[in-house]
Amino acid sequence: MDNNKFHKSTNSTSKMIMSGTETVILNTQTKKMIEDVQCQISELFKKFDYDCIKILKFAASKGTMIYKLKDASKKLRKLGLEEGLIFELEGFQALKLNLAVNAGFSFSTKPMFVFEDAPLAPFTVMHQFYKWYSYYKKLPGFDKVSQKLFRMSILGNINMSKLSLDELTGLKEAIHRDQEATDFTLALIKEQEAAQKLKENGDSKA
Repeated sequence: MDNNKFHKSTNSTSKMIMSGTETVILNTQTKKMIEDVQCQISELFKKFDYDCIKILKFAASKGTMIYKLKDASKKLRKLGLEEGLIFELEGFQALKLNLAVNAGFSFSTKPMFVFEDAPLAPFTVMHQFYKWYSYYKKLPGFDKVSQKLFRMSILGNINMSKLSLDELTGLKEAIHRDQEATDFTLALIKEQEAAQKLKENGDSKA
């Protein structure tokens, strides 16, 4: 991989210190930002009664496009992408994505949601919305370089030894954000189930 192809990533709330063979990431503001984001997402889902359509409309109201595409997983896989939230792209990959979702002829994209043209899976929407909201609130790990490296790491197409310190920091942050999304979504589903039981018990007593 030619590192000259990448722009410098921005992870302003994290610092990386190399000490022998150990790498330590010191989060100065990120931890507090994560706590705030998770609290705000939880409140949003409660406000919208855990309705996936309403929560996506909220994202749309902030300028993020949402597309439903027939055979989305298959078509996106050919582009090296996955269903759900897709961050900024450039070049022919961006052009092919734009054409696939009928977004016009352009060699760049803005973040967008692309889902299968079928009923939405709650877990998928919750997981992807968490990542979108974290990006919207400017948590580290969502810049173009870090997300490109993250996609490459999923495909197993990355040589970690050739990454710069800044690129490695960004990649680690992207991995952390993805794991946080999974963990929080599992907790959110339990929260939803508990709220539903309380509602059912209240209705039965009425």
